Amino acid sequence: MVRSITQLRKAKMSYPWTRTLDVETAAPVDGVIKGIIPAWLEGSLVRNGSGIYQIGETRFNHLFDGLSVIHKFSIKGGRVTYMNKALKSEAYKKDIGANRIVVSEYGTKGFPDPCLTFFGRFMNRFSIPNAGEVTDNCSVNLCYHGDALYAMTETKLLRRVDAESLETLGEIVDVGKYVAVHHTTAHPHVSQDGTVYNMANIHGSNPSYNFVEFGPSSSGGFPKGRIVASIPIDNKFKRSYFHSFGITENYFIFAEISLIFDALKFLASNFTQTAISNAFKWNPNSTSKFHLVHRRTGNRSVFLAEPFFTFHHINAYEEEDHVVVDLCGSSDGRIMNMLTLKNIDPNVNEARPNIPAVKPRRYVLPINSESKKVDENLVSLKNTTASAIKNQKGEIFCYFEELFDVISELPRINYSLNGKSYRYFYSISSPEGTIDPNKVIKFDLQKKEVQTFSEEGKSVSEPVFVVRPNSVDEDDGVVLFSILDDEHPQKVSLVLLDGKSFKELGRADFDANGTVPNDFHGLFIAKKDQVHLY
Repeated sequence: MVRSITQLRKAKMSYPWTRTLDVETAAPVDGVIKGIIPAWLEGSLVRNGSGIYQIGETRFNHLFDGLSVIHKFSIKGGRVTYMNKALKSEAYKKDIGANRIVVSEYGTKGFPDPCLTFFGRFMNRFSIPNAGEVTDNCSVNLCYHGDALYAMTETKLLRRVDAESLETLGEIVDVGKYVAVHHTTAHPHVSQDGTVYNMANIHGSNPSYNFVEFGPSSSGGFPKGRIVASIPIDNKFKRSYFHSFGITENYFIFAEISLIFDALKFLASNFTQTAISNAFKWNPNSTSKFHLVHRRTGNRSVFLAEPFFTFHHINAYEEEDHVVVDLCGSSDGRIMNMLTLKNIDPNVNEARPNIPAVKPRRYVLPINSESKKVDENLVSLKNTTASAIKNQKGEIFCYFEELFDVISELPRINYSLNGKSYRYFYSISSPEGTIDPNKVIKFDLQKKEVQTFSEEGKSVSEPVFVVRPNSVDEDDGVVLFSILDDEHPQKVSLVLLDGKSFKELGRADFDANGTVPNDFHGLFIAKKDQVHLY
């Protein structure tokens, strides 16, 4: 029998990233309003993230492992409500039903199913991981396909979520049944007509990185997809990790970073009894690459770079025979496997190791550079110090410009300018060496200035920009994010900042029914919108 979530053992620590949801706030609770809620702002901020780390006496190891919890702040007529529910995935049902971690996640190897015989558990060690073992713990992001909302992770499996009640609907959606791929990112791009673009891997004898397209759908069913461009993978057993990608009017941008996935280690993981994370290794001696793929012709150009790591692209755009690529990057890719609970939680480890800093950087990829001279900077844009040099082999090596000397993650923009020239972006920040999310920052790329929001003893979420109707200026709107109280785990607030002044307009404070964990990503669902963008 599947246990109630209230039977989970309550987490001992109040560190927001590692909290465990103990009691759902399954029905909306009203917030105490302070300040102003703009009359034009109506809709829901829906967010997703790992929020259950403790199951019985077992605990997940990695930040990305926790079972999905979905949060919803609804705004209507000046009233603001909050609710949350655990995603009732098959992984959730198996884990909670067994009162232990059974399904393997990124950094945690599942314990053998207690229903198996001793012989079955023994033989499991000699089996190769298969599609049936892939987790549907969709704890990273949310995206609309047509009129249906889906929770996403970095496998090919999605779970549909009711945008009103947050109930988990129907069966697992296997993207591989709609387009022949083996895994997708949780950071798609959505066009104004509702077309969704994503990146995906194909494994096997001819492995490839692929850009896939899912057309608009209004039927409620998941739309058929198609591969619109492919990049061959040189090594059948090793490939680059990717979490997001860039897009402009004419190009897809894939950053082939130097964090490498070893397929052979993954295939041996049952025998070695190691987590999936063991198959990922940072290679500081490799060369990273940018693949610039034309969206209509499929023609591809390759640019080289010093080894770097990124989770999140900020934006990309075309300017004067260049493609500008902005992302939050680091020259130390060990960060991925350093995000274990014992490394990040000060309640577990007072002497926490320094997490490599991730800061906003810009690469500029020159187009039509065949006739350019060797050993000269091919970047002619006047507003950047980024450079690109062609060597004697004809290879173009790109060097980044650090946009701001500020730790920056979970970046967001005014999404109407996705793939276009832009001025502002918003992100969380943390003290050097940590991922403690204590600030929300507005970055002005033109003036090279920042504006900051922070509160002592509070942790912030990814900021989401919501444009004001009929606005003209890029920053005319509101910035929405939640804040958690570091000392009182049941308290959560929704904060609204003016997009221009970055001053607080208002907030809604809530007392939830139980512990409120942190989250990763989400979107604002405006009532008036037919297509729900980011």
